[in-house]
Amino acid sequence: MSGDGEIRELLGRAFGPEPPLALDREAVLRRGRRAVRLRRVATSGGVAASVLVVLIGAAMITGLPGHDPEEVAAPPSLTPASVPAPTTSEVAPPGPELPLTTATSVPEPVIEARAAALTKVLSTRIIPAEFTPVAVVDDGRAPLEFRYANGGYHLTADLWDAEGIGSLDLTINYSGPDRKVPTCADASPAETACSVLQESNIRMRISAERHSSGYLSNAVYALRPDGTIVYVTSTNLTVRGFVDKPTSRPAPPLDAKLLQIIATLPGLTYY
Repeated sequence: MSGDGEIRELLGRAFGPEPPLALDREAVLRRGRRAVRLRRVATSGGVAASVLVVLIGAAMITGLPGHDPEEVAAPPSLTPASVPAPTTSEVAPPGPELPLTTATSVPEPVIEARAAALTKVLSTRIIPAEFTPVAVVDDGRAPLEFRYANGGYHLTADLWDAEGIGSLDLTINYSGPDRKVPTCADASPAETACSVLQESNIRMRISAERHSSGYLSNAVYALRPDGTIVYVTSTNLTVRGFVDKPTSRPAPPLDAKLLQIIATLPGLTYY
């Protein structure tokens, strides 16, 4: 639309029908042009003022300490106040309280108490008196004291006597009711003996290994009726630190018969 046409439209809205021809048309047009100019100035001034407010706000934000001027502000996230409340039919039932506890999460006092009870079971002079137990881990615990780690109770110690140094390793874990004792069908080439038997309602796999390096081990894998797994081994190597020779003594300090006694000790259970 031309300038005169816009002026006529404004005049038509302001004054009604076009005045008689006797009216000074040029004066009215001049007045109309002046009104349009004033309206345009006012409009442009308002836009400029709005832009100025935005720029000042942005300058204040980017001037805050620790703010990266080149970082683009993320859009505001919805807060609970800005999200409409659901209707009664949309409300979900309350969920479980967090954090969720599982069957494997046991409070530390319970763990420590169980470890102490297992230690007491083994302290009934099962280890022959001629052996001196030596702690492998320097954490203030006694050599034949259980520790809890990775979901099970563990005991590892070196056993000294006149023939040298060997080791004892005892792990107590939990399998559940469906666990089965491994058979001798999967025996490794290094196993020189393997047998599966049941004693005191405890099924056991007894094995011995011999390697070309001179390493020897006796092992018993026992599964108790309550799902407790007891795995006990004795080797002719020191655990704390290897000496100059590949083996520390000619045979493991504890034979298979003694390991069976340990595996079937009353009270040596996970729970």
